[in-house]
Amino acid sequence: MFQGIKLLKLYGWEKLHCKSIKKVRSKELWEILKINILLATSGLVTYSFPFFVTLTAFGSYTILSGEPLTPDVTFSSFALFSIAMTVISKLPSALASYVNALISSRRLQDFLSAPEVEKRFEDGSDDIGDARGPLSPVYEEVNTFDDVTIKHSRRFLARKRRESDTGGLLPATPLPLKKDSIPSPSPSSTSPSDQDSDNKRINIDGLPSNVAVKIENGSFSWDLDRNVPVISNINVEIPAGKLTVIIGPLGGGKSSLGQAILGEMRTLSGSVKFRKKKNTIAFAAQKPWLINGSLRDNILFGQPYHAKRYQKVLKACALQTDIEILPAGDLTEIGEKGLNLSGGQKQRVSIARAIYSERSIAVMDDVLSALDMRIGTQVFEEGIVRMMRRSRQTVILITHHLQCLHKADHIIVMKDGKISRQGTRQEIARLDPELYCRWKRAVHLVSESETESEVESETMREERQYLLKQVSMQQMEGEDKSKPGSKDGTFTQAEDREIGPVSYRVYLYYLRAIGLKAMALIIATYLMRESLRMSANFWLSSWSTAGLQAKQTGVEAESMTLPYLTGYTVIVIGCILAASLANSSLVYSIIAAAKHLHAGMLSNIIRAPMRFFDTTPVGRILNRFSCDTAIIDRSIIETADNVLFYLLSCISALIINIIVMPMFAVAFLPVLLGFIGLQKYFIASGRELKRLQSISKSPVVAHLTETCDGLSTIRAYRAERRFLDVAQQRVTANTTAFTYLWCTYRWIGVRMDMLGSLLVLFASVGTMWCAIYSDLDPSLAALAITDILRVSSQVNWLVRYTTDTEIQMNSVERVKHYSSLANELYDGTDPPPDWPDKGQVTFSNVSLRYAQELPVVVEGVDVEFQPGEKVALCGQTGSGKTSLALSLFRILEICQGQILIDGIDITTVPVEVLRQALSIIPQDPELFTGTIRRNLDPEGRSSDIELWVSLEIAQLKHVVSGLQKGLDSEVAEGGENFSVGQRQLFCLARAFLRKSRILVMDEATASMDIDTDKILQEVVATTFADRTILTIAHRISTIMNFDTVLVLSDGKIIEQDSPMNLIGKEDSVFASLARGNE
Repeated sequence: MFQGIKLLKLYGWEKLHCKSIKKVRSKELWEILKINILLATSGLVTYSFPFFVTLTAFGSYTILSGEPLTPDVTFSSFALFSIAMTVISKLPSALASYVNALISSRRLQDFLSAPEVEKRFEDGSDDIGDARGPLSPVYEEVNTFDDVTIKHSRRFLARKRRESDTGGLLPATPLPLKKDSIPSPSPSSTSPSDQDSDNKRINIDGLPSNVAVKIENGSFSWDLDRNVPVISNINVEIPAGKLTVIIGPLGGGKSSLGQAILGEMRTLSGSVKFRKKKNTIAFAAQKPWLINGSLRDNILFGQPYHAKRYQKVLKACALQTDIEILPAGDLTEIGEKGLNLSGGQKQRVSIARAIYSERSIAVMDDVLSALDMRIGTQVFEEGIVRMMRRSRQTVILITHHLQCLHKADHIIVMKDGKISRQGTRQEIARLDPELYCRWKRAVHLVSESETESEVESETMREERQYLLKQVSMQQMEGEDKSKPGSKDGTFTQAEDREIGPVSYRVYLYYLRAIGLKAMALIIATYLMRESLRMSANFWLSSWSTAGLQAKQTGVEAESMTLPYLTGYTVIVIGCILAASLANSSLVYSIIAAAKHLHAGMLSNIIRAPMRFFDTTPVGRILNRFSCDTAIIDRSIIETADNVLFYLLSCISALIINIIVMPMFAVAFLPVLLGFIGLQKYFIASGRELKRLQSISKSPVVAHLTETCDGLSTIRAYRAERRFLDVAQQRVTANTTAFTYLWCTYRWIGVRMDMLGSLLVLFASVGTMWCAIYSDLDPSLAALAITDILRVSSQVNWLVRYTTDTEIQMNSVERVKHYSSLANELYDGTDPPPDWPDKGQVTFSNVSLRYAQELPVVVEGVDVEFQPGEKVALCGQTGSGKTSLALSLFRILEICQGQILIDGIDITTVPVEVLRQALSIIPQDPELFTGTIRRNLDPEGRSSDIELWVSLEIAQLKHVVSGLQKGLDSEVAEGGENFSVGQRQLFCLARAFLRKSRILVMDEATASMDIDTDKILQEVVATTFADRTILTIAHRISTIMNFDTVLVLSDGKIIEQDSPMNLIGKEDSVFASLARGNE
């Protein structure tokens, strides 16, 4: 959910997702409740056991022997029973720990014994490597590998993702080429393979030396359960040291072919072969994956730093000027997932990593779609062609930019999961003249619009301004909050950590969650239990005194046995009932408090402004919802029960001893001061160690999340060992704090035992003194010594559990912190039910900022959009166009002016109602885990017919109908089982279903090929004809039919007119953008 929190907020789905999480949470708490009821029952049996033993032993002794119960028999036996029960009382928790350890070990065993990704390029003498899918557990010789061995010996652990495939047969963002970029085929033209056909050098294992990768009869799938191939009948030889371009329509299988080469797909049949000793792989993903480190770290990616080559790579990827802006240059941290970089800058860093690595094979998945025309051209020509191909690297470029074909040595055309055509340009022109003519026409159109201007790319300037703004914002926050980031380039803020004792406010916060009535019931039942236990002991004392007197006077023991035995039985039953009530009230109250705390944190954090999620790593948030919540759910119950039990038990024992011998109070005072001093000393260390342990978990979770997101890249670069080492370092940091914490337990345990022994000594000496010099009842003396023996061990546990209470309150403290975050303003007055019914939007002197402490990003905007008007926002990145569009959703803070929709000020409308009344097709589409039905219509307002109509409009009906469960088919996390273009179309279907009068399109075509873009434009022109549309587009051609264009610069509108009027003005900024976009 937190991965797609921005989209969730834009759709106004916070309550829906909160409701879903709370439903799952209720199921989890029900299971936790059942576990705790079982543990409480087990504890009750353990608690009751000594009473039953005592009752049985003393009853049978007096009845069978006919002897009276005397103090020497009673309390010597009772002392032995108490010692035995100290051990027995730990059996339930020990048994629970054993069961948990057994379950965890089995789960770990299943995970650790799962097959792993195969090392395709192992050290050895063989020159051919086999990549028969990612996860063959053992290496088999090429000669023995066939369909049979795949079906019977193959094991694997396929990742839950599918092809991320975009592209088409027409260009998207044009790249300027010369008019003869795709030459006409000539008889004399020969392919590289043709030139070497007569003198191929075959190596010792049979793979031609000019082939880097060979796939024979390959069929590949993402699905572990069904043998349904995503791509099939793949027969291809990737030429070594050449540029191979893979193109094809949306969902055609381009990215899947790349993933199959990387070994990320399940192989159903056939094989993938490499030159084992010579081949290493680099991978640049369509969605760039960056680590939370410096820009240099992301480019080097574990490789040694070579200044000369590094500078060449920066120049080829147009990163030099960007680096100059950063406060610490390329040593500046770029934040989690490259937070401080624009989309194009992230992609260029990813490309730079692949180029710098100098791997023999580079798979580049649609890396040019995020770049504008000029930057894309520079990266392609200077980076891919000049640096990679000329250094004899094998480059596999997946793209929908047909202008790249003029440099391609080999072309693969994918369609419907199969290779429809492959070969050189000349071979494809001969085999499919119609397809070749389409390519030429597309390139010819680009050539006609080509500009010879050598001015710097607008998008490069845009991205630099965006980067400069991000740096300035980070620096301002750093100065305001006294945090690093202004000079050393460190933008990642350390996690907040409290110092010193846990505030009493935290305890009050937790007690309020439990409730006053529940607390009163818990305390009353525990007092009742302890009072009845003391009564049982006093009854035994009275029984033994009466027995001693009967023995001394010669009275028959039988006459007194039955009344005392009956009385003791009644008290024992009452004590057990009180213990049962005490345990039940505690478990139910703490579970209810845990539910309340989790719900409060979830409701509050989901209402936090987007700025919080932009600057807080997801791992840190997940740590609060996992580790801290687990402590509140489970650990506090046991700790609270033990604190109350040992505290009341120690108090009762001390009261008995003071009653029996008042001088014990004087002797006890210095020991009590020793206990308090040791406890304070211990708790100071234990508390901080626990805080360190909690804080050190966040980097572990963050690293795990980061690693899982980039598994394909990590495995392609064979960087598993390095990431495992980092994980080990972070786990070691966490376990070190844990180890030291348990060492402090051992330290306090020894010292508490010593003080406990002093108590026993004082009580024993005092009892002897009173027995000699005063008339002390022997039964009371024995009772006092017996109780003080228990105190010597119980006080140790009391101190430990008291310390654990404060340590565990750290988790409550951390939950409280997230439950008190500043929220967006969700209150307001509900507008009319059909609002907005027109779609008129008015900006009146509007100024916007992301937070109060940050600068204004949009200033003094005065503009009005009429119902049904199609408005395009243009300008440099960081000019304020996205901020202006998102202000309709109140993602930004309106610090001046008004925004009116159909005459109603949006700040007076509840933000959730406002967002649900609007629609958006975002640049980065997100799908949530669940069914397709739930992703399209989570509120369940639309019928199946409407859902299928929306899918048909979005050109997705054939995709969904082809799935086994149709609308009820599962969507993987993040929508990974659909391509980026398909995810974009799902967002289009959502917009249709919402029937909003206002639609915002935030660079919605950035990841689409021309065919998909045409679908979107047709829907806008027809289905959305009566809706007010506000769009942000890099492709000027997509907005030429719009009614109005707004050009922004530095947060201000500098031009406003129709596209044709603006483009006709020579000094128009829009005209220069249009020329640059050509």
